[in-house]
Amino acid sequence: MMQQPTIEQLRELMESTQSPCVSLYMPTHPGIAENQQDRTRFKNLLRQAQRGLEKANLRSPVIQDIMQEAIKLSSDGLFWRRQNHGLAMFMAKEHFSFHQLPLKVDELVMVTDRFHLKPLMQLVGQEQFYVLALSLKSTRLLEGNEHGLSALPAEVPMTMEEFLEGEEREPHLEYRSFSIGGRGRQMATYHGHGAGGEDSKEDLRRYCRYIDGVVTKRLAGKRLPLTLVGVDYLLPIYREVNTYPQLARVHVEGNPDEFGPEQLHQRAWSSVKPQLLEERQEAIEHFQELMGTGKASTSVEEVALAAHHGRVEILFVPLGVQRPGLIKPEEQTVELVTDGAAGEYPDLLDQAAIGTLDNGGTVYVVDQPDMPNGVDIAAIFRY
Repeated sequence: MMQQPTIEQLRELMESTQSPCVSLYMPTHPGIAENQQDRTRFKNLLRQAQRGLEKANLRSPVIQDIMQEAIKLSSDGLFWRRQNHGLAMFMAKEHFSFHQLPLKVDELVMVTDRFHLKPLMQLVGQEQFYVLALSLKSTRLLEGNEHGLSALPAEVPMTMEEFLEGEEREPHLEYRSFSIGGRGRQMATYHGHGAGGEDSKEDLRRYCRYIDGVVTKRLAGKRLPLTLVGVDYLLPIYREVNTYPQLARVHVEGNPDEFGPEQLHQRAWSSVKPQLLEERQEAIEHFQELMGTGKASTSVEEVALAAHHGRVEILFVPLGVQRPGLIKPEEQTVELVTDGAAGEYPDLLDQAAIGTLDNGGTVYVVDQPDMPNGVDIAAIFRY
């Protein structure tokens, strides 16, 4: 399973006020063959970061303090042997963190008054989904996107046996356990009115209702689709009791316990991808309908200020494009920067995305050719 930044980690980075902030991105390689090339590239990027901190008038000991953890990693062979397809690193006076990413990112170093996060937002933006791998032995809740899945921890029992152990035994049910596959794992067997009888179905219905309660509590306030993966007899029972509003229209039939991580991701992504692309296209068409009404805009200045005030409902921003500048909320203005000092200013597209996410809006981070009308920013306003 992939380990990707969470929205909580992103929010932590969003809220950092430890200026100056160093944001470093680079493509990496999972194999050892290009290990030295990646390390050399990383050292060159650290030199760029150092020059940026020097331009911010920091003293040498402060710069060394900010960069010391990154410098250590530059010579850590084990770290470079364990890379994924991309690396994101964030440094400030009292902050150091990094993420090994499941996708390639463009090489970039920015030293500004906040962290540059837009490349990460494609991992936590709208085109994500949840997966409920429904099994009597090990029901799991996961989140993912086209690049992979990661587990969401559940703080309650997620197997039918554990669930029923917490219930009072029904007098008409006889309970026993047996090992599965010779591994010593225990599984409950129930004998009521006969295998597959109404008592067995009611057990399954109660279990599915219990799982639904766990899921809806864990995903409260979320708007991403939830796709089901499970054996054919469980799926209709779960759909019958489901209360999560965004249950995906299509599910995956099969025992999730028998799928490897890559197979589970591939089947879930193939199932939910058409729905996600359809929703994105609907958002584009809605944006185009609203242009000229005052409820949509392609102005970087207008959208950045609106996002800061929580007015943006849906936002499209392109990867690999920066529009440096400053939001001045007290003056209700936005200053675009186009001169040689542009690299020292935060990206307004990034700030608009942060403001939208922070206020519960939807952000699509897409390649430039996929932007509505080919613009640099596109927004639908709440009001």
